[in-house]
Amino acid sequence: MISNHESYDLFGKTLLEVLVLKPPFAFEMPTVENACFHYVLENEMQYKIDEKQVNIGAKESVLLNCRTVGNNMSSINTTNQNKLVIVHFHPDILKKIYDREMPMLLQKPKNAISNKTSERINNDFLIQKYIEGLFVLFRKPIFGKRRYFDLEIKGNHHFAFAN
Repeated sequence: MISNHESYDLFGKTLLEVLVLKPPFAFEMPTVENACFHYVLENEMQYKIDEKQVNIGAKESVLLNCRTVGNNMSSINTTNQNKLVIVHFHPDILKKIYDREMPMLLQKPKNAISNKTSERINNDFLIQKYIEGLFVLFRKPIFGKRRYFDLEIKGNHHFAFAN
C-alpha cells in the first residue's frame, strides 16, 4: 500500500518519485519507454526482474530497463515501512538537456554484447550524494529553474552510471 507519494516533473513528464510503502505490498511496475533507477532509502525490498528474485537493501539501488514486462517489487519485512526513490530517464528529456550530443555512456552501443535489462548497484557514496542532490534540487523552489535542472541532471547521470 502506498502511504505517501511525491512526484516531480520536468518538461511535463515525471522525473523523480519518492514513495513510502506500507507492508505488505506487491507492486507490478508499469511498462514504459524509459530507463529507471530505483534507490531504496529505508528497509529492504524484493524485486522480480527478468524472472529472477533480487533483494535490494537500504542505500542500494537497481537500474532497470522499464520496457521489460512483468517486473515487480514487494515487501520483505511485514512491519517496517519502505521508502524508495525512483528516477526516470526519458530519452526525449535527455535529448533536451544534452542539446548537442548525448554522452557516450547514454548512446546505443555499436555492438550490443548483452540483452541484460537490469543491474544491481551496491551501496555507493556517489549515488548517495546523487540522491541528496536531487532532493535539494526538487524540494527548494529557488533551484527550480530550468538551468539548474539541466546542470543537476547532467552531473547526476555521470554519477549514476559511473559504477
